[in-house]
Amino acid sequence: MLMIRQEQMAVFEQAVVKNFASRVHEHLQKFFPKHCEILGDDGTRAVIRLCLERAERYQLISERDIYLYVSLMFLLGSHFDADPQLPWVEELLKDQAPETALVRMAPIYDQAMTLLDSMVGPENEYLRQTIGLFQQPQVFESLPEAPSIGHRLLLLLQALAPQKYQALGDDILRNLVRHGYATAKQHDLTTERGAMIYLSLVFVLGAGFDRDPLYPWASATLTHPDLSDPKQKSEALYAAARKHLAKCPPGCSQRADLTADLEMRSAKLYRRIIEKAD
Repeated sequence: MLMIRQEQMAVFEQAVVKNFASRVHEHLQKFFPKHCEILGDDGTRAVIRLCLERAERYQLISERDIYLYVSLMFLLGSHFDADPQLPWVEELLKDQAPETALVRMAPIYDQAMTLLDSMVGPENEYLRQTIGLFQQPQVFESLPEAPSIGHRLLLLLQALAPQKYQALGDDILRNLVRHGYATAKQHDLTTERGAMIYLSLVFVLGAGFDRDPLYPWASATLTHPDLSDPKQKSEALYAAARKHLAKCPPGCSQRADLTADLEMRSAKLYRRIIEKAD
C-alpha cells in the first residue's frame, strides 16, 4: 500500500499545478503570441493565475475546461464572467450539476464563438474596422445630437461597431452604458469625452478592462497620481489605448485553429495525480 502524507500530497499537487500552468502558457504563446510578447512571462503568468482562481470559484476541474476558460479570457477580457455584455455566461457557470463537472465550459465556449463571428467577424474584419474608427479622435465629435448623454453613448457604440451592436441588442447595451458611465465617474472621468473613451474601451476590451491583467496600462493610467484632472486623465487613457491597440488588437486571428486545438484537450482532472491507493 502506497502511503503519502498530507504534506507530501500538497507538494505533489503544487508541482502538478505548476507544470499544468506551464503547458497553458505554451498554449497562449501559440495562439495569442502578441499578447504574450507584450505582457512578458510574468504578465502572462498573472493571467493564468487569475484563470486558476476562477476555476476554483466555479469548480472547473478538467484540463479542457481550464484551457477553454483562459482562451475566453484572451478573447473576451479576463472578467468576461461578470461582463454586462455577456449576462448568459454567469448563468451557465452557475450550473454545477455533477453530470456537467468535466465539460462545464464547452457550451459557454461554443456560444461565445458563434457570438464572436457575429460581433467581430469570422476573420476579425469587423473588429479591425472598429479599432480603425476608435483611433480617429473625430469619432467622438461627429455624433448627431441626442436628448441625453446616455443616448449619445449608445450612438457612439453603434458607430464604432454596428455588427456588435446588432448582435447584442438594445437592452444589453443600455445596461452596458449605465454600467460604463457609472464606472467612468468612479475613475473621475467626468467629462462627456472621458465617458465616451472609457465606454468605448469597455465595449472593445470587455468590462473590467480597468483592472484586467491583460491590459496593465489601463490600471496604471487610471490610478496614476499625477493624473487628477479629468480631462488630462481621459486623454492619457485614450493615448495609452491607441498605442496598445495599434500593436496588439484584442482577440485571436486563428480562432478556427484555436477551437480545433481545444477540442483535442484532455477532459481529465487537471490537479489529480495520485488516487487513493488501497
